[in-house]
Amino acid sequence: MPKALKQDIEALKAQALENAPQALTLIDLQGKRLWANKAFCQLLGKPLEALLGVSVELVYPLEEQERVKRALTQETLQSGGISNFETWFKKNGERVHVQIHTSLIRDKRGDPSAILYSAADISAQKNRLEVLLNGLAEGVCVADSSGGIHYANPCYATLVDKPKEALLQGGWHGLYPQEERAKVARELAKLEDEEGSDEDVVSGGVYLLPDGQRRVTKRTLRPIVWEGKRRVLVTLSDITEIKRAQETAERLQAFYEAMTELSADGIATTSPDGRIRTANRALRDLLGLPDRELGSVFDWINPEQHQEHRQWIENILQKGHGTCLGHDTTVHAKNGRVFNVVLNHGLSRFPDDNTPCVIFYVKDVTELKAAKEKAELLLKLSPLGICEWRPGGDLLDLNEQYAAMVGHTKEEVFKMGWKNLTAPEYQGDPDRLHEENALKGTDKTYRKEYIHKDGHRVPIYLVTEPIFDKDRTLSHYISYVQDLTPFVEYERKLEGLIEEQKRMIEVTQEQKRTILELSTPILPVWGGILLAPLIGNFDSMRMQRLHENLLQATAEQKPKAVLLDLSGLVYVDTQVISEIVHLIDALRLLGTITLLVGIQPRVAQGLVRLGIDLKGAPSHATLAQGLKAVLGSAR
Repeated sequence: MPKALKQDIEALKAQALENAPQALTLIDLQGKRLWANKAFCQLLGKPLEALLGVSVELVYPLEEQERVKRALTQETLQSGGISNFETWFKKNGERVHVQIHTSLIRDKRGDPSAILYSAADISAQKNRLEVLLNGLAEGVCVADSSGGIHYANPCYATLVDKPKEALLQGGWHGLYPQEERAKVARELAKLEDEEGSDEDVVSGGVYLLPDGQRRVTKRTLRPIVWEGKRRVLVTLSDITEIKRAQETAERLQAFYEAMTELSADGIATTSPDGRIRTANRALRDLLGLPDRELGSVFDWINPEQHQEHRQWIENILQKGHGTCLGHDTTVHAKNGRVFNVVLNHGLSRFPDDNTPCVIFYVKDVTELKAAKEKAELLLKLSPLGICEWRPGGDLLDLNEQYAAMVGHTKEEVFKMGWKNLTAPEYQGDPDRLHEENALKGTDKTYRKEYIHKDGHRVPIYLVTEPIFDKDRTLSHYISYVQDLTPFVEYERKLEGLIEEQKRMIEVTQEQKRTILELSTPILPVWGGILLAPLIGNFDSMRMQRLHENLLQATAEQKPKAVLLDLSGLVYVDTQVISEIVHLIDALRLLGTITLLVGIQPRVAQGLVRLGIDLKGAPSHATLAQGLKAVLGSAR
């Protein structure tokens, strides 16, 4: 081939490479750039002069440089070229993702001389993938085993309650408790391994919210190539509420089983044909049979009602729901004893295989029935009148005693109603107020009067109890009525006795006042002389009376002298002597002298022992001596 033609061909090749749409560049074996075409310069957004002679990795971010240089030089030299190598760089502040293919250039001797590589912009593909991931309703991130997060969609950021930027910078270590991190790292490392499995791995555990709250998670891990590296796509689902619901359901199931076993009523779970799968302790005890011998419910239910019960079961099975409540029947125990029971059954499903089952609730009412019969007998024999009535006053039932109280027959009372038996002044508001108070529970008692058949009034005392249905709505009232006629008569007699007692007390008090006056007399014995004899025991009341009477007489009569005759005084103490001294002082202030006469030896000894000084009142042995002394001084 002529040399000129060969040169033209080489020139055309060079021109074709220069203008090729693919971004192409040539580097030496050490990684320095030797040439780049126009498309490559446009891709990087840099002129050719800025790229020539510069090490190939420097256009990439710091964290990518070592990996890029190793792939473009060492790995290319080892393998003769690489393909589908992904990396990225920043252009005008935005990430540009590229996919690189390399080829080893050899000289005529076959020795490596240079490396040619092409770079394809795959940012649009990356963006489409991120748009797809961002639109997912599940939390998704791309992570590695060292703790890094390379991408997180908005749902993932919301799930862990952290901004996306914080996740990309901080990684996933802070999202998991210490005991969970090693497990997560092992799972990620296993999928990062190029020789590892490409199948999804489903795992679970807990993650932490910023406030320390622990949430239960389900993780689905899938290997993925991200930015040229094998990473792991992690799909995170918060199953905390589901887990709680499961735990709650398990607890409720356990609680139901425990309550069933401990229930006082018999409970059996049967298949639709009546075969018993489970029976609680109360039912086993009632029938006297161990679990394995229970057989079918129709083995112990009253045979006369078998067909009826089969029809009930068939009806609820056809409906797919429902219950049959309150059926009275009898069951036969192994020992031959017959029990009265109330039988309820409803449709449910076995928890293990979700097949239909019938639950029987067996309530032993044998004792209750006997108690009811006894209560009816007691009601019949009760001395109280008892009536049942609806709100508004309509009678439902009453006993003979109630009718006898008002002199009517039961039939007559039913026709009349209790309102027409009530005295007029109690009808209307008083009766309505009693009904309201009984319903509220504030005051269930009431006292009023009925009109007897013969016209006289019957005083009564009643207690009213409201009776409610199972749904707590008012059903009716029961009133217990006591005839108060004997008590009213007794009250009248008692009131008469009380009045008589009051009159006797007044007479006694009047007599006491008279005796008190007589026991402390003030006697004028001579012109201008008063005598006050002290007789018997003197208490504070008699001394007070003497004090008042003597001072009043002195003020009115103005005597020359007062003689206190102590000859009849039985006992003297400090209080009595003190009162006498005060009396002498008071009389002296009124201008009257006081003489003590008839002091007995025991009184004299008491005065000396108590150290009482009576110098203000001369004393004389007898009344006559006292009179003589007063009269002598008057001359």
